[in-house]
Amino acid sequence: MTSFITIPPIFLTLRARITAWYVLLVALTLVCLRVYLYFSLESNLISQVDAALLATTSQAAGNLEHEDSRLTFDAWDAEFVGDIAVLSASSLSLREGPTFQLRDPINAIRERESNELGDLQIGDRIEVHAELFGNALVAIKIETEPDDGEPSVLDPFIPESFAVGGFVYRVVADDGTVWDVLGEWTVASLEPPLEDGFTTGVDPDNRAWRVYSKELFSANGDHVGWIQTARSLESVQVTLGNLRTQLYWGLLVAVLVAAFGGLFVAHQGLRPIGQITRTAQEISASVLNRRIDHQGPDDEVGRLAQTVDAMLDRLEGAFQRERRFTSDASHELRTPLTALKGRIDVTLSSPRSQTEYEGTLQSLEGEVDRLIRLSNELLFLARLDQGKLPWQPEEVDLGRLLGAVVDQVRPAAEAKGLSITEELPKNLVIQSDPDQLIRLVLNLMDNACQYTPAGGLVRLGVRLTADTVRVFISDTGPGISEEHLPHLFDRFYRVDPSRSRESGGTSLGLSIAHEISQISQGKIEVSSKLGVGSTFTIVLPYPGE
Repeated sequence: MTSFITIPPIFLTLRARITAWYVLLVALTLVCLRVYLYFSLESNLISQVDAALLATTSQAAGNLEHEDSRLTFDAWDAEFVGDIAVLSASSLSLREGPTFQLRDPINAIRERESNELGDLQIGDRIEVHAELFGNALVAIKIETEPDDGEPSVLDPFIPESFAVGGFVYRVVADDGTVWDVLGEWTVASLEPPLEDGFTTGVDPDNRAWRVYSKELFSANGDHVGWIQTARSLESVQVTLGNLRTQLYWGLLVAVLVAAFGGLFVAHQGLRPIGQITRTAQEISASVLNRRIDHQGPDDEVGRLAQTVDAMLDRLEGAFQRERRFTSDASHELRTPLTALKGRIDVTLSSPRSQTEYEGTLQSLEGEVDRLIRLSNELLFLARLDQGKLPWQPEEVDLGRLLGAVVDQVRPAAEAKGLSITEELPKNLVIQSDPDQLIRLVLNLMDNACQYTPAGGLVRLGVRLTADTVRVFISDTGPGISEEHLPHLFDRFYRVDPSRSRESGGTSLGLSIAHEISQISQGKIEVSSKLGVGSTFTIVLPYPGE
């Protein structure tokens, strides 16, 4: 049976992820810093030990003597007389000559296999002799003064408790034979050295020692052997151990502080996001007027809040246009349907002659045609909104296309008593979809003819600039007030609603023309003056020759 680990939701939040990344980054930074500090201190401490070994070995090499074809240490005994030391529980100090301190002397003495001194007690009087090699303590000898007057003597030795931090020496031949030793050499056997340098070894108790090997030469420059000096690294290891403990605890505290600090920073930084979320949850199709209204700094979150507010403005506008469009479409459809229903009811209310029936049917045909035009235009706009309008640009002779549109409009215009003049170029080729361009121009020409009274004039012409083609359509109609100009291209917008319905218009022609101009990467400009007329200018891109 497969089991899945369920992660608590709180750990899936953006706040938790930001905090986790922040803590991880801080932890990695601190770990790298602590590793650097640790190894830097270790290298520094080892360098100090190496420097001491180097100096001590050079001094010891100057105190060697030849004895029976081998090198030995020229050691000497120094017996300290005068004040006799009193054994205490903590230390035993040599009060004359170089100062050395023996830690925990009772246990150090009891470590000897032969307990010639018997059971020492605190307060016993002992006499200490030290064997020195230069300024280095090589061994100590202890004598007691028992009650019977016969002294007990312990063979010279260096206790392990004193050897920590001290030096031990030995002289070896090339074959590994040890010629002489000063101190208690506990380092595991090393291979005969091949060159001067430092190595690290361990004693039987697995404690590390640093060993320096130096080549020895006779007075005439012949190689004669090697001198090795060792020093315990226990003090270095203790120091590094303490540092590791402090670094571990410091890292733990730093990570905890970073975690709480990261949570606080994430909470403060993401608080506007929560406000955005709450505002978005309160918004619905019926409640679109809520805004975030962020009052904080203009940072990334502030810009996000402003972007969301701008998006809500666009959505509210789109919903309002959609509601208005639906309402207007319903109204436009209801009007002809109501008229159809009324005419049919009147016709059926009493017997009619054939002539009356034909007149009614002809009237109904006009309303049906208007419904068909409205349905087609609504379908066209729906395809535009869905981005499904076919757009197949090709090279178009603009003069010939506009001439064809004029020929199509002219019969209806002349029947209304209008004159149409045209100023069309020859051999002006642009890139556009001819079908959609015809629909665009035809809608504007129909609009001009529709609102121009009998005896008026409609002009169609083209002006060419460096990078645009401007197709203008002007009329001598009543003109349009300035307050209506910004809304001319809104769907179902009418400057004079009664006139539009009487003429059979759908109030969608200008909207369709505007949408087609946008798809053509162009625009429509409008200028109008009351009592003079209006001019609609189609601006299309023109790449030039």
